[in-house]
Amino acid sequence: MALPQFPDCYRYEVNPTASIERLAPRQVIEGEIHNSYRFQTDVIVGMCVEVGNLTPGQQARLDLFRFDPVAGTVNTLPDAPARFLPCDPNFGVPLVPPVGASGVWQRGWRVVLNGLRVLVGARTAYASTSVVHVGLGGSSCCTSYFTWGLPAVLSANSAVTFLASPGGSVVPSVVVKDSGGTPMAGATVTFAVSEGNGTIIGTTPVATGTDGLAQVSWQLPASGTGPYTLTASVPSAAGSPVHFTAASAVGVCPAGSVGSFATFTNFPDALVAAPPRGSIEVCSGTFTAQNAAITNPVTIEAAPGAATPPVIETDPDNANGFAIKAVPSGTVAFHGLHFVVNGGSNFGGVSASTVYDQVLVDHCSFTIASFGTGVSGGASAVEGAKVLVTNSSFTGGFAGVFADGAPRFDTFNSTFSNFSFSGIQYQGGSGGRIEGNTVSDCGSAGCIRVRAGTGVQIVNNHVEVASARNIRWGIFADTGPNLIDGNVVVGTGIVVNPTDPMSYAVKIAGINVGPLPHSAATVSRNAVTNAAKGIEGVNAAVTGSDNAIDLVYTGISGVQDVGAATGITINRSDITRYIVPLAGVGLTDLTCNWWGLATGPLNVATSIATSIYTAWAVAPIANGAGGGCTGAPSALPLQLACSLEPTLHSVDGAVSTSIQFVNQTAGPVTVSWLNYQGQRVFYNTLAAGQSYVQQTFVTHPWIVTDASGVCLGIWLPTASLGVALIGG
Repeated sequence: MALPQFPDCYRYEVNPTASIERLAPRQVIEGEIHNSYRFQTDVIVGMCVEVGNLTPGQQARLDLFRFDPVAGTVNTLPDAPARFLPCDPNFGVPLVPPVGASGVWQRGWRVVLNGLRVLVGARTAYASTSVVHVGLGGSSCCTSYFTWGLPAVLSANSAVTFLASPGGSVVPSVVVKDSGGTPMAGATVTFAVSEGNGTIIGTTPVATGTDGLAQVSWQLPASGTGPYTLTASVPSAAGSPVHFTAASAVGVCPAGSVGSFATFTNFPDALVAAPPRGSIEVCSGTFTAQNAAITNPVTIEAAPGAATPPVIETDPDNANGFAIKAVPSGTVAFHGLHFVVNGGSNFGGVSASTVYDQVLVDHCSFTIASFGTGVSGGASAVEGAKVLVTNSSFTGGFAGVFADGAPRFDTFNSTFSNFSFSGIQYQGGSGGRIEGNTVSDCGSAGCIRVRAGTGVQIVNNHVEVASARNIRWGIFADTGPNLIDGNVVVGTGIVVNPTDPMSYAVKIAGINVGPLPHSAATVSRNAVTNAAKGIEGVNAAVTGSDNAIDLVYTGISGVQDVGAATGITINRSDITRYIVPLAGVGLTDLTCNWWGLATGPLNVATSIATSIYTAWAVAPIANGAGGGCTGAPSALPLQLACSLEPTLHSVDGAVSTSIQFVNQTAGPVTVSWLNYQGQRVFYNTLAAGQSYVQQTFVTHPWIVTDASGVCLGIWLPTASLGVALIGG
């Protein structure tokens, strides 16, 4: 029964049993078979007890209890008169020291039996109230084990609801009193939690002290929000069990509640109430956040039952939504929210600066007006501070993410579109990694822009530039050293005039390194299409390989105006469909690249030494394509005047060779062989910009004509591979 007055148990049996229904035998303890019977009519159970040191008030509250040892239940018997029960008041003062109620029962066994037999001299006794010190009576349905005790009341002594950090501890406390309100010492209180509801620290059950109190330390799970439940129980005590709940979260909802969490209608109140490292669960709806100050680690997220993402609107009067400025340790996280940023002047939905440790924005979306930003991160006094944006989307505004002096700002697997300046903007010495993002409809300053960065890694991003938006760069990065690797920069739209750099979708360069002095970057495994320049270094040291540059005015360009000398080393890359293959200054080493022709790059300025690009790849080579780096300059085939056609014909086939025809005109051309009789034999038609290599022999002349058959030139091959530049 877990109460201190529980001195012994007595088993009653009925004899004879013919008038009652017999239930199935059950094994109890020590091999004893206890046959439990149910009476057809409830019977009265009587017991003589020794009251000992109980006060008169406690004596008046004594009860009989029926105990089921198999199920472990204890039930108070309803009050009933036991007039048949003769109890001797002298049982309590034997010649030897008192031996408890068990001794009383043993000494009074014969008297009770006699009383039951003859029903004489009985006193009125009840299961509680109106009881003298010698007798109790109660009504029972069944044979069982019986005892006597003092009724108890179990109640909470502490709060029954707690807010605590994940992994934190709370102390639930209960008090046991008798029905008259007197604390009961020695009562056994069992505290219990089910799986997943945390851990009880220390020993349970717990015996109450003289004040009737019992308590434990309850440690909540290290992750999750709850709510969690703990029970405190005392068998047979009124009010048992007492239920305690604990959670690591509060709710925010304009009306009603979020689950069973304490719920607020606004973020400032919820931020004050939420435990450190706890959570704020937000229901569906629209909320305002104006510089809501976050001063503890906390997770703000859409509640599990939210039908749509909660909408967080910032104030239009130039204010951030959430301001994180005083969190020296721990993570502030945002999950599953939609931000509507109404402010301007670079104010955003989430802003971290001054003092912050870790900030996480995950699976959130941002709609940004005017010159606002989605997430911004500045300098922090905390060593190792970091902002991480992942799996989120940003539309409109000045920039999607804005890092200005952030020691580390990572942007992963997110989408950005329709910005006035740039989709992703790092500046002021910010570092970090930009990886796996998709950026489109960029701003005038580019799609991904790192200005004065300190070791930013720009990796595996997809950048799309529409020709009509007048975007200057796809990826722009200076200072560093930075890493630009595995990105795709593609311009969309038609290049109306390939000879005009402004006709390309990206107006300056697909990838730009510089112009701040001493900029440096490794540029490898990138693909650039439809840009005025493929890769450009300005006051920068650029190295890399395995790039693919296509449909550009200039393939690789170097510019020097201030600071240390530009130096560009790009190898094992493919540069095709260009007007100018390489240009500018600081072109240190561009060897072993494929220039679209086995004969090497076309239209190279005479001011550029052939050693810069020789030897070249004679077939595509980037990303393991396998082209060999054996290309070298050769003598051009002899070009003859068209007027000599009547005098020309093939002589013999003794020396085999090859000639490459390159159509540099604006229309199609026809390539024909002049046979041994001097007659034209058609071989191929080349569209504008096309080329091909023709096997032939020394002394075999070739004539090229336009669509109307007018001769454009006649070429006589040499012993080594030569190039016939048609219209060049």
